[in-house]
Amino acid sequence: MKVSGIGRNYNIKSTSFKSNKQNNTTSPAIQQNLTTPTLSNLQSYSNISFGGREEVRNFFNKIELQEKVRDNFSHKTPVEDIQKVFASKPDDLKSFLLEKRKLPILNLANNKQIDAFAKILGDSAPETMAEAITIQNKYGDTVLHYADTNKIEAIANALGNSAPEAVAKIITIQNNDGNTVLHEADVDKIEALAKAMGDKASEAIAKAITIQNNDGIAVLHKAGADEIEALAKAMGDNAPEAIAKAITIQNNDDNIVIYKAGADKIEALTKAMGDNAPEAVAKAITIQNEYGDTVLHYADTNKIEAMANALGNSAPEAIAKAITLQNEYGDTVLHLAGVDEIEALIKAMGDKASDAIAKAITIQDGYGNTVLRLADADEIEVLAKAMGDKAPEVIAKAITTKNNYGDTAMHNAKAEEIRVYARIFKENTDKIFHDALLIKNNDGYLPIFPEPINICDLEKLEALIGVAPDATTNALSQKKGGKTYLNLWKKEL
Repeated sequence: MKVSGIGRNYNIKSTSFKSNKQNNTTSPAIQQNLTTPTLSNLQSYSNISFGGREEVRNFFNKIELQEKVRDNFSHKTPVEDIQKVFASKPDDLKSFLLEKRKLPILNLANNKQIDAFAKILGDSAPETMAEAITIQNKYGDTVLHYADTNKIEAIANALGNSAPEAVAKIITIQNNDGNTVLHEADVDKIEALAKAMGDKASEAIAKAITIQNNDGIAVLHKAGADEIEALAKAMGDNAPEAIAKAITIQNNDDNIVIYKAGADKIEALTKAMGDNAPEAVAKAITIQNEYGDTVLHYADTNKIEAMANALGNSAPEAIAKAITLQNEYGDTVLHLAGVDEIEALIKAMGDKASDAIAKAITIQDGYGNTVLRLADADEIEVLAKAMGDKAPEVIAKAITTKNNYGDTAMHNAKAEEIRVYARIFKENTDKIFHDALLIKNNDGYLPIFPEPINICDLEKLEALIGVAPDATTNALSQKKGGKTYLNLWKKEL
């Protein structure tokens, strides 16, 4: 048969495939040209007849095995095949591992394959692996971006004494989305990386948690409570300062780490920050995102309590300051808070609550609404209780404040709110309501006008008559369009 593509052609007769039984040698042509088989040395399998020669059969098996391992490598490639192809050829294996591919070899390899690579590489394993783990795929991922704990351990073993420095370098490499290894790491992975880095872990992780991806998201934005605990443990004494600094990092929406954090995450951060927590959280709760919202604007009761615990003795002053901050719509925390959240805020402010609430309820949002203009009966009652002796005077003033449409809290009040105001004002109710019921909005309507648009119904009128009969009688005698409000009501009834 004719073997071609080896530099020159050989015509080998069938007898040349027979062994020399006396010296058990292979033909010179086979020895000279087929001892190091490569696919590039052959143009076609179809031109070759194996005959009965085992050496030739083995030759082509080697070629097929090389193709399988080199060109079609995956995590399913048997370790035995790797050993057959690269045994005693550490330089070839090094070149193989360092090839620039869309999917680098180490990204595809499993932990057992990596163990096999290290064994074949021998003394050159640490240097080769240190270079190989920096190779990024077409998405910018290194082998560590999606490596599991077994794979991380195998890589660390292959790196030997160079593992701490090499892995510490890799965890700061960002992929095309800007994510580092730690952006997607769970607890087990964080612990495996920390173990691999040894005494380099603390400094490396402290640096890595400040790195932001393309959306401005840092590691702590995505980390849950368990991951934060693992990161803090890995950083050791560096944790309090590093995490205190990191919680104020803002993403592209200007949201800080604790903006969307639940109570459990805030508790984990507080524990990790130690004595640094009060100052760090006090700063954090005043930071506003792109819409002007602070952490407290949409915090639930558990989150408020967690932040108050983190603030410690500084909670009253810090939260009292934060509840007056307005977002781009002019809303303060109290404009948006429900009764449970108001109670949690009041508890957190302690002896600062009275003055803080008295100030906050006078602040108008972008539509000119005060907190009382939007509050329901339960919320008004809680706010009044927090203000103590200040409540009657402050609320009396607040219910006469007009919004951009000229409406006051009295225009918006339902029967329940009227009765709460009466309990606050007590014997002064009629006197205070006398002025409040005579305030006209921009359309010239009083708070007792019988139209749904002014949320004035029969139940509200009955409540007004019950708590402030003189003021209500006076208001009903006022005219609108030539008719008294009493006549307007009679028409409705």
